[in-house]
Amino acid sequence: MVMSLSPPGNVAYFAAVMYNPLKMSNTHELLTRIWGLPALLSEEFDFNHTEYYTPEMGSGLRKYFVAFTGADGPERLPDYKLTAIEAETLFADGGKRIINIDPGYLATEKVVVASTKNFTHRIYLCKGVYGDIQLTRRKGSYIPMPWTYADYIRREASVFFNKLYALNRLPLC
Repeated sequence: MVMSLSPPGNVAYFAAVMYNPLKMSNTHELLTRIWGLPALLSEEFDFNHTEYYTPEMGSGLRKYFVAFTGADGPERLPDYKLTAIEAETLFADGGKRIINIDPGYLATEKVVVASTKNFTHRIYLCKGVYGDIQLTRRKGSYIPMPWTYADYIRREASVFFNKLYALNRLPLC
């Protein structure tokens, strides 16, 4: 029996955007130049559950999620991450980032985020980029993994991913 391989379906790409509002005010303009007009924005919220980024980016950080029009294949995630790194570097101030852009995608069954750091639960994709499953979809809602970032468990994230799921008419799991 010959096994046939089935290609993955398209996914909806998004970016998790964290920035210092004292140093950068118009993040939407930057992201539009990179990926086009946003199709969906989450509510903004304070990024205050960790001090990890404070030495580099300062305090008072804000965060939101944004999705862009159109769908693409999941194999493009490393390219999206490398583009985000270029933008972060371009707008750095004295070698320190003032914006952090983490691209990811929403598929029928999961939310995957790109990372340049290896860890036990991350799968190497290519070009120095790993895929990190943050949420899985079961019975109409998103379920966090033991390692899910706190900002992906927030109400703003849940509302955003449910709207993005509905916007893209992905089949129910």
